[in-house]
Amino acid sequence: RRVGSVHSQGDTAQYTDLAREDYSLDGNSFTIGVLSDSYDNLNGASSGILSGDLPGASNPNGYTTEVTVLKDLASGGSDEARAMVEIIHDVSPAAEILARTAFEGEADFAQGILDLRTAGADVIVDDIGYFAEPFFQDGIIAQAVDEVVDDGAVYFSAAGNSGRKSYEVDGFNDSGFTLSGKPIHNFNTGGGSVDYTQSLSIPAGVTMVLTFQWDDPFGTLPNSVASANTDMDIHLYNSNLTANLASGTDDNISTGDPLEIISYTNNTGSAEAVNLVIQHYSGPVPDKMKYVIWSDAVSIQENDTKSSTVTGHANASGAIAVGAASYYNTEAYGASPASINGFSSAGGTPILFDKVGNSITEEIRLKPEMVAPDNANTTFFGWDIAQDSDNHPNFPGTSAAAPHLAGLGVLLLEMGASNRTEVLDAMITTAADLDDPNTAEADLGFDFSTGYGMVQGRQAIAHIASLPVELMEFSVKKIRTNNAYVQWATASEFNNKEFIIQHKTDSKAFYEIGKVEGKGSVQQRSDYGFLVENLKPGIHYFQLLQKDIDGKKVELGVETIEIKSTDNSVYTFSKEGQQSFIVHSPRSNEIEIQVYNSIGKEVLRKSKKINSEETSEIQFDVSNWMKGTYFYKVGFKNNSNVELLSGKFAR
Repeated sequence: RRVGSVHSQGDTAQYTDLAREDYSLDGNSFTIGVLSDSYDNLNGASSGILSGDLPGASNPNGYTTEVTVLKDLASGGSDEARAMVEIIHDVSPAAEILARTAFEGEADFAQGILDLRTAGADVIVDDIGYFAEPFFQDGIIAQAVDEVVDDGAVYFSAAGNSGRKSYEVDGFNDSGFTLSGKPIHNFNTGGGSVDYTQSLSIPAGVTMVLTFQWDDPFGTLPNSVASANTDMDIHLYNSNLTANLASGTDDNISTGDPLEIISYTNNTGSAEAVNLVIQHYSGPVPDKMKYVIWSDAVSIQENDTKSSTVTGHANASGAIAVGAASYYNTEAYGASPASINGFSSAGGTPILFDKVGNSITEEIRLKPEMVAPDNANTTFFGWDIAQDSDNHPNFPGTSAAAPHLAGLGVLLLEMGASNRTEVLDAMITTAADLDDPNTAEADLGFDFSTGYGMVQGRQAIAHIASLPVELMEFSVKKIRTNNAYVQWATASEFNNKEFIIQHKTDSKAFYEIGKVEGKGSVQQRSDYGFLVENLKPGIHYFQLLQKDIDGKKVELGVETIEIKSTDNSVYTFSKEGQQSFIVHSPRSNEIEIQVYNSIGKEVLRKSKKINSEETSEIQFDVSNWMKGTYFYKVGFKNNSNVELLSGKFAR
């Protein structure tokens, strides 16, 4: 199950390692796009490929499809995208991976989302947030997220690492005091003595970035019909209010955006007490104000509302926002129940305007949806933690949780989920409920800190597998020179009316060639087959569809064969404890069948002579064999020439 020199413990923590084994999944035939700062600014990608931690031509494990970098940061990046790709490659090793920088501004980020979808990404994941993204409205990045989701993509976004470091209040509360003749806010909204400053504590060496917004629409968004009509300012002072440390004083009516951003670094060498002042400069008094501090290290010392910090595109309708729990605090590693990291951002930010700026009825989106593991190993990114016994760096934060969940998203699509709704439903239905550490009472079901709970990859995939059929096998084998046998098997069925077999050649469209009645609802293996005769030489495509009793259809896969008039052929099927091989050759041959178990040990060898144009069946009993996957080789020996045909079957 392991890939590369370093493997993410998060793969085990979310049980995707067991899911791949149970259902023979690897992400093959699906593409995932990754958005972060840079991919290979540090020139480490080639080493990652050689060690097996990244896919590429030199990958020693056979995953030779290179990561396609649509656009990299010119310089200065930390290659966080590459660290995310290492995690994804652990969870869904055969998935094709695209990477693109999201570090060149909001507009370029939005374009990158669209570019990844155009390039074929079925799943997209990012771990970037911009300080200037709107709180109460969907900005250009959020709109791009919704666009690709509407087009069929599944989108995951890191929820953020700000915990509940946010202040949110309904309305400006005039303190009766002024700054430069303009009224300032009373933080003590509960009555009593006036408090026109709010005390914060910034640890030594920490840079605090704070975004302040209020309930006006963003006028700079595309096609906006409204803009800010109130001008607000925010100021940061030292502890005794004798020095202004930072201020946000844009003329918001002129800029059109209800936005102020301040930044301050504590270089004092020890924790520093600072004070915030919020000022109403001009225009109507706002009905809602909110700021978010983009660092969990900063603490709000008084009048703390502990409000939401999931904002911007992570709060988009189409995004699946991902919180983080350290892998060692999950049930797979002995914690019962799992516990979320305190820095993992909380949801609940209201949407007050549509995308062009019209006021709407307040909408509260249920974010984050899911919690996934972080603090897992990579080859280069992060730092080593005391909780594991190795010396590999550990990747912390929701930036690490998001690619874990996105990798599972790929496996769910491979299992048969057809869209975002089915992927998210499988995760939600099977999640392990977590408790919100910010509330005293137990939180059953969804809460704004832990979402629907800790992801359970194995159970989520089993959920998809059970609806409507759990497909075990699907293959097409050639019989004689120009016939094909379409074969499939299900482990269980639910409300299954029938299977539909479709066929096409080369560029032509699929058309129906037959139907096979299903078993309705059963919880046992069912084997099916459909014979197609007199195929012309060339490539033939066979698509299998399943149809529910209510008429819903699901595509189960496509298989191909090539018809050549002089080919040897092998067809194998299982029935009632017997494994049969149907062999055919246009020439006289000595046939030898060798069967190996999953660790490469030979468990059977049989030989038989057949005449030219003869079809022969070789059968043996497997009723006492261990369940699992078996591999076979069939040798056709004619004089000194030997042609080997190989394949596998499940017991």
